[in-house]
Amino acid sequence: MVVKVSTGGFRTKTATEAARLFNELGIWDIELSAGLYEENCEQKIRQLIAKGNRIEFHNYYPRPKEDFVLNLGSQNEHILVKSRQHVRESIKLASRLKLSYYSIHAGFCIDPSPLSLGKDVGGNYVNSLSKVRDTFLNEIFSLSEFALKHNIQILVENNVTSKTTFQRYNGLNVLLMSDLQETIDLLYDLPSNVGWLCDVAHLKVSANSFGYDPIELIDKYSEFIMGYHLSDNNGLEDTNDCFHDMSWFKQYLKPVDYVSVEVYKPLEVIKECWLEANKMFGYN
Repeated sequence: MVVKVSTGGFRTKTATEAARLFNELGIWDIELSAGLYEENCEQKIRQLIAKGNRIEFHNYYPRPKEDFVLNLGSQNEHILVKSRQHVRESIKLASRLKLSYYSIHAGFCIDPSPLSLGKDVGGNYVNSLSKVRDTFLNEIFSLSEFALKHNIQILVENNVTSKTTFQRYNGLNVLLMSDLQETIDLLYDLPSNVGWLCDVAHLKVSANSFGYDPIELIDKYSEFIMGYHLSDNNGLEDTNDCFHDMSWFKQYLKPVDYVSVEVYKPLEVIKECWLEANKMFGYN
C-alpha cells in the first residue's frame, strides 16, 4: 500500500500539471482532485500513468467545463442530474484507465454556488435533512451498482461543518456526515460495498462545531473506514494544514488500502507530510 497526495490545493493549475510537480519531488502516487478545467484529460492522464504514476479520482474530477457544486443529495433536479452524470462519467473514465477508486462527498441540504466553496456557505435555502438523506442514499445505492459493473470501489467522504457554517444555520445539520448520530446512522445505511473515506480534518472541525469527541467516530466505527484523507487545522475551519507525529488522530489510524495527504501548502511542506504519513502507516 502507498500514500497518495491530493492535487486539490492547486487552484491555478490543472490537476495533471500539479501531478507533474509532485513527480519532480519523487511522488508518483496521486489523487487527482479539482484543479482547472483541461482539454484532452484522458490522454494527459494516460501519459502520467505511462510515466509510472498511480492515479485515483476524487469527487469533482475531472473538472467539468461549466462549474457546479456536485451534490448527490440535491433537491434541485437540474443539479442532481448533473451530479449523477458527472460521477458516472468519472467512474467510466476511471474504469477505462484501470483505476481502483472513486471517492465522493456526502450530500448537502443546501446548494451553494461554486464561488462560495471553501468560504462562507451561508444564506442558502435549507432542504429537509430526511429528504436529502433519502435522495443521497438512493443515488449511492444506484451508483454502487454502476461502479461494481465497472470494477471501481466507491468511497464516501464525511463533510466539514465549520464554526462559521454552524452559526450561519443556527446549529442545523446542513451537510451530511457532519453531526455525530446522523453520521453513524448513515454509515450503517450505506451499501455494503461502499466504504467511508474518513477525512480526519473534516471530522475534527465538525466535532468541534457540534460538540462531540471525534475519537468516538474514528475509533468506535472504524469498521466502516476504507480510506483516509489526512491534514490538520485549528478545529474551527478546514485549512488543510500539515500534521505531525503527535497529531491527535495518529494512534487511531488503522491499516487501509486508501490514504491521501490533502495538505494545501508549498510543495516542500506537502512532501514532508507525505513522508510523515508513510511513517504513520509503516509504508517505508
